[in-house]
Formats: sequence, structure tokens, C-alpha cells
Amino acid sequence: MTRATLALAALAPLAVLPCALGAQALRVVVTDSATGAPLPSAVVSLGAPDGAAAATGVTDAAGVATLSPAAGGTFRVLVRRIGQRPYAGPSVVVAAREDAPGVRELRVVVPRAPVALPAVAVTRPKS
Repeated sequence: MTRATLALAALAPLAVLPCALGAQALRVVVTDSATGAPLPSAVVSLGAPDGAAAATGVTDAAGVATLSPAAGGTFRVLVRRIGQRPYAGPSVVVAAREDAPGVRELRVVVPRAPVALPAVAVTRPKS
């Protein structure tokens, strides 16, 4: 047998082991508290206890973002959107993928908290 064949034969048992990397995926649905309407273009993050973002995504037109942290744990749901104060939502426990396969849905209702933004002037340079 060649070295390549021996190497493949040695690795073959690994192909049947389950892949247990990462954590359970979260399908986060973000809605407005006043209207119940979905909030598109919101940045949704899972904040780890050390303050780092474990996973981040942007909501689509239906207010949905799918997040997949690298490991399970307890995270704080954070939602940011232009023209609104950041919202620190509930804490959520995310299981390791081998303990909870599939996608879990989490609904987050964000209160309206508008923030006045400074005016922006767009100019074109003269040719």
C-alpha cells in the first residue's frame, strides 16, 4: 500500500463520527413593540459575558436573523438599528449542537426608542 492509501485508511474511521462542533442555531425574529411589525435591517448580536459578540447577523425584510455561535452558553440578545437606541434583550441559553440539533426560534419585541440623528449633507464635488 502507498502512503496516501495508508493515510486515507487511518482517517476513514473519523468519517463516521458525528460532527458536534458549534452550538444550536437561533432564528431570531425581531418585531416593533408598538405595531408588531417586523424590523428589517436591525443588527442582532449574542453578547457573551465577557462583552464579546458570540454571533451577529442582520434581520431581513421579515425581521429574521439566523445566528450560530461557535459554542453553547448563556448570551444576552442585543438589537441595534439606525435611529433607535440599542436594545439589550433577554438572556438566552444556547445548547451545544450535539445536545440540541436544529434551529430554535426566539422572538424579540423591541420597544420604540427613537434617537435624533444629526443632519447629513450630501454634496457633489465641482468638476
